[in-house]
Amino acid sequence: MNARSLLMRLFLVIAGFSLWLFLIRSEPIRFGAHAVPEEPGLGALVFGYLVTVVGVVLGSFYRELKRRQEQGITSIDNFRAYASSVVRSIDLWMGLFASPLVYALILKTTDGASLSGVTIIGLENGFFCTLVLEAATRRQQQQHQVPTEG
Repeated sequence: MNARSLLMRLFLVIAGFSLWLFLIRSEPIRFGAHAVPEEPGLGALVFGYLVTVVGVVLGSFYRELKRRQEQGITSIDNFRAYASSVVRSIDLWMGLFASPLVYALILKTTDGASLSGVTIIGLENGFFCTLVLEAATRRQQQQHQVPTEG
């Protein structure tokens, strides 16, 4: 056996033993979706909210396209006019005004989610921000209603 082969085997033994020690720890190994949550910093909180706002804007553009498609319009002849109508739409502004509440709900329900998880959930809930807000307020109203008897 030459020195190089001996060093390679020694390295592999040490690497294998180190990996074995890492895997037999007393605490469970959690990664990915099961990672131990970290307290999000200010940058992560701001990023998550901005992603939610992007979702709101994308959702408004999509719903305007859907509305035009239902009216039989098959193309956008003037993109500037289309974008202007979206920016002035009540749908967009309702979503923007609801986005802080929706983002607070996201943070509350995804306690300790990773940055990628907050990104995905923020985009989804931003896209459907008005629907999320309506569902949340409807649920809250149903909980506060007192049943009346006959």
